Formats: sequence, C-alpha cells, structure tokens
Amino acid sequence: MSTAPHIVIGIDEVGRGCVFGPLVVGAVANVKSWSDPQVRDSKTIKSEKRKSEISKRISDNTLWSIAVAHNTVIDESGISVALVTAMIKALDDLKSRVMRYAPGIPIVIIVDGNEIMQLAARYNSGMCMVKFMPRADATVFEVGAASIIAKVARDNWCHEIVKLQPTLSVYDIDASKGYGTETHTQALIQHGLTQWHRKDFCKTLITNYQEKKAQIGRASCRERV
Repeated sequence: MSTAPHIVIGIDEVGRGCVFGPLVVGAVANVKSWSDPQVRDSKTIKSEKRKSEISKRISDNTLWSIAVAHNTVIDESGISVALVTAMIKALDDLKSRVMRYAPGIPIVIIVDGNEIMQLAARYNSGMCMVKFMPRADATVFEVGAASIIAKVARDNWCHEIVKLQPTLSVYDIDASKGYGTETHTQALIQHGLTQWHRKDFCKTLITNYQEKKAQIGRASCRERV
C-alpha cells in the first residue's frame, strides 16, 4: 500500500475482563477528518456523563459500528474466539460502509493490542492494511473514539438490564458495570449466578476470592499464636 491519503478505522473492545454481561467492540472511521481534544482512551474519562456526551459527538461526526459478544457466546467459545468474532463483525460492517463513502481510498485498520492472526489474514490485502498497536487507544484518535463508543454502549446496557431486572441490584451492576468488585463477588457467593453471568469467569473469581480470604485468615491465626 502506498503512502497516499487513506482512511483509518480504529477498533477497541470493552468488557473483556468482566464476569457479567457482554463484551462490546467499537469501530470508528474518521472519514470527515473531524477532531475533538476530549476524544481519548475511555478509561481516562471518569465522568459517565462526559463519556456519553463525547460518544454522541463521535456518532454524529464519524462512521462507526458496534458489535457484541454475549456472555453465552463467551461461555461456549471462550473469550478469545468471542472477541475475534465480534471484531470481524464490526470491521466487516464498517469497512463496507467506508468503501461506499470513499470508493478507491485505501483503508488502514488499527487494532488496540497485540497481533491477532485471524484479523491480519482477513484484512491485509488489496486496498486494506491492518496494524496492531498496544495502547493505541491512548495515541490514535480513531481507536480512542472506538473505546468511548464501546464503553458507553456497554455501560448503557448495564443500566438498562438493571432497570428491567431490579433484582440485579444486589450484584452492584450499576456501579461495577459487571467487573468483579468486592460487593459483586460477595453477592455471587450469596445469591449465585444469573443468566447474564459468565460461568467460567465467575468460578475463577469466586475461587480466587475464597483462597485469598483463607490465606488472610491463616496469616491472622499465625500472628495470634
């Protein structure tokens, strides 16, 4: 591929380490060369309201795509397969729309993270190239934008599922967003898993939590002896 003008598609995922709910992939193409200094890695934006406002501006000024891997898919296929499947779904959708928007313009896909062979084999051809860049969400505008729209989409899903199923409030989903916080872990031990929990992830979380508590207890007993 030449160094001629090209369109960048940035892609990132949110929720990979959660024990509840889906993994969400966002992809963004900045076809209008739009800029916004507040667009950066979603993890650095603490205010949920601000993230939502920035996400709205991204959706209004770029081409974008969202793909989801639900907890059942993660349980059945594993997190790595679920991630790649969701990435391909988001990229295929967005790539086709970018090609219609700007036919004949080369596309560079930038993935946040290390090389994923399936993506390299699928997209390194013709007018398309894929690059893998650890921490690209902090340095590449389109990847930062992708991380924001994915984060807001997943956070909104967590809020909505709690509204629809108020009993989920005991798991602290509104606050934890499905990560394995202390409150969430204790609720899992007390109440068990729901249909939205990732079974293997929860099993590992609970086992590690109980082992840590046991170690603390043994250490406390030794100190008293």
